[in-house]
Amino acid sequence: MSDTKISSESKQNDKRILVVDQDPFLTELVHYHFNRAGYEVDTCSSVDEWYGLDASDYVLIIVDIAIDQNSGTQIIENISQNPSTRNIPTLICTSANDTTGIITALNAGATDYITRPFAINDFVARIHALLPMR
Repeated sequence: MSDTKISSESKQNDKRILVVDQDPFLTELVHYHFNRAGYEVDTCSSVDEWYGLDASDYVLIIVDIAIDQNSGTQIIENISQNPSTRNIPTLICTSANDTTGIITALNAGATDYITRPFAINDFVARIHALLPMR
């Protein structure tokens, strides 16, 4: 896979997932499992890139709450407070010892969370559970 990409070319918003994370392993994992299932997976690795996107183009957004010095919660708040995006499920990723961050992100509107390190099968199952019925 190439470096981080942000694509606005998709005409099928119902098949787009966004990953907001600096970890190439995580973005590769989502690409691998969900491109095969027909989803377009876009990634961004900074909050600045995030603010250049239209979040309403996605059916699921995965956010690392530690991105850019713990700005992931601000992204979650932005999604949950915007009428055009508040119904888009969000999955946050965080370190296992960050219970305060988990609670803060859930209170900000996150739909679910997973802690790192995680089992790949658990991660994929959580994404499937959050995706709208296909």
